[in-house]
Amino acid sequence: MNMQPQAEPPGRLPGWLLSQLFPDALVQMSPSRASSLKTDTLGGYGKRILILVRQSDTAVIREADLSFLLNILHACRLGMPDVRLLNLAHADFGQEALLRDHEPATVLLFGASAADIGLPMHFPDFQVQEFRGVKFLSAPDLPALEVDMPAKKRLWAGLKQL
Repeated sequence: MNMQPQAEPPGRLPGWLLSQLFPDALVQMSPSRASSLKTDTLGGYGKRILILVRQSDTAVIREADLSFLLNILHACRLGMPDVRLLNLAHADFGQEALLRDHEPATVLLFGASAADIGLPMHFPDFQVQEFRGVKFLSAPDLPALEVDMPAKKRLWAGLKQL
């Protein structure tokens, strides 16, 4: 009998790593909210921080980008239990549904703009903007941000404002 662990397909995190990253649950939401979601999410959402990415080639986020995002969260003394990660490439809703279904306190947009979620305003990357009691901060997509040190510094300044 072969007792060696099976290799995960490329692009998938192994189960043992997922269980360490998310000890409580990958997704926590009330049943009434679950029915209105039209896409996969990651995170516990304990601090109502919604992170939006746009990646058409994966369900939620690429593994390398998740690693970089976890580093950003760690620097902010946050983790996946504090946030909800959602991929806009597979979501079909505007800002009304976003605010109603998720009730975020803060929204971080990586590689997405205010227009992508139907906000009636435009604001530049790294500028904190408040709308209907929610703080928004947009930044370039994670792969571009990871290799751009000045952009990382501007992101850090924006995150400190939040």
